[in-house]
Amino acid sequence: IPGAGEADGGGDAGIDAMARVFGRLLEERDRLGKVRAHLPEPHDVLTSEARHVERSREIYERVVARGAPEAPELDWWADRMQMENEKAWDESLGRTPPEELGFE
Repeated sequence: IPGAGEADGGGDAGIDAMARVFGRLLEERDRLGKVRAHLPEPHDVLTSEARHVERSREIYERVVARGAPEAPELDWWADRMQMENEKAWDESLGRTPPEELGFE
């Protein structure tokens, strides 16, 4: 049941509604045949593989036409300094005896 339970923000309502539908189908055995009789054929409602590919390409082409979003400006100097500081820290930890770091 698409959308069931979405209005109040809870997913449990959709689960409860589906459980009621299945319960009713079990209680009224002839109802399943009636429901099936009114369902369209799958090929009448499903998108063909070719159309799916065509639609995917249309979406892809629109995305490409829009181009990449603007990247935020980077403070390259601060980033470079941070990387160097982390590298120096790692190297100093490698030279420090484990006992001085609190490991025994």
